[in-house]
Amino acid sequence: MAASGVIFDMVMTPLEGSRFREARSDVVGRANGKVLEVGAGTGATLPFYRWDSVASLTMVDLNLDTDRIGRRVRRLGLNGETPEIVLVDKTSVEKLPFADESFDSVVFTLLFCSVDDPDAGAREIRRVLKPGGAAFFVEHVLSDNPALQTPMRRVTPAWRRMSGNCRLDRTTIDTFTRAGLTVTERPRLFAGVFASGTARRR
Repeated sequence: MAASGVIFDMVMTPLEGSRFREARSDVVGRANGKVLEVGAGTGATLPFYRWDSVASLTMVDLNLDTDRIGRRVRRLGLNGETPEIVLVDKTSVEKLPFADESFDSVVFTLLFCSVDDPDAGAREIRRVLKPGGAAFFVEHVLSDNPALQTPMRRVTPAWRRMSGNCRLDRTTIDTFTRAGLTVTERPRLFAGVFASGTARRR
């Protein structure tokens, strides 16, 4: 698990030095109250939370890197200054082990490209949000540039095999809308490939 966490962080480093970091910081910083982060991975979002607005943070993933998360917490000097942080491993967004209306905010970044059943995952996010609650996200999606859509669809089968089930052709905003979430997007990044914003429970 530790090795996979290192590899993930290495892959993300070029993006973190770009406008992607700004987008991630913006959406994570909007989370408040009781927060659920899905696909928390190595805890790369931890520096972006506004801890005075967070009552608790529950971090879940299919393969949660608890060691790297612990090191990030210590490196950021957050010990004793943060609300309770709960780590839940072996957990998929398609089947969240929480009661209805448990969270004020849900956070996820680069998650839905690799989810087997994105519609089920979006419905679960809506289910665990309190009325009026919101999900804050950054996702890479099928570009809104028509010239790129056919190439992205063609390369997806090979890319999926090489990249751990990641699909380049997901229309994730539509998925959120079908689940009963009202989406407000920020301007897209990198030729329309990255979408970010807020998905609020209706």
